[in-house]
Amino acid sequence: MTDAELAQRVVAAHPAWQSYEEDIKGELGAGPVAEWSGSLNLVRYDAESIRATFQVVGPWAARSVAAPILMRDPTGRVHQNRDAANDAGAVTYVFDLPRELTSDVPAWLEFRFPHGERRVVLSNNGSWSAVGQ
Repeated sequence: MTDAELAQRVVAAHPAWQSYEEDIKGELGAGPVAEWSGSLNLVRYDAESIRATFQVVGPWAARSVAAPILMRDPTGRVHQNRDAANDAGAVTYVFDLPRELTSDVPAWLEFRFPHGERRVVLSNNGSWSAVGQ
């Protein structure tokens, strides 16, 4: 599959929280999903959005497109990343927050990504890091 075709599939993808793994396999293809390997390294809150950085390895580290990631906030709402930027395998995903969550740091966030799920508790300054975890 070409990167252009994969990019079209990523744009069209809208996985659900409950069936995330099956949805992305159906939307992106089982092969590309099987190739995704990464870990959550950093989460930052900035009053309007959440930025979650994954260290991605393998074929996806060199792609100009990023697999869709989901985030669930303390209200139970699920958000799909609106943007992603790859800097040599450090892929930063951006999620918009609803108005009711923009005045305070969310207590926790959950992320679903290919082959994994991670719940993080943010510090008072709105950050979390895998260093020391």
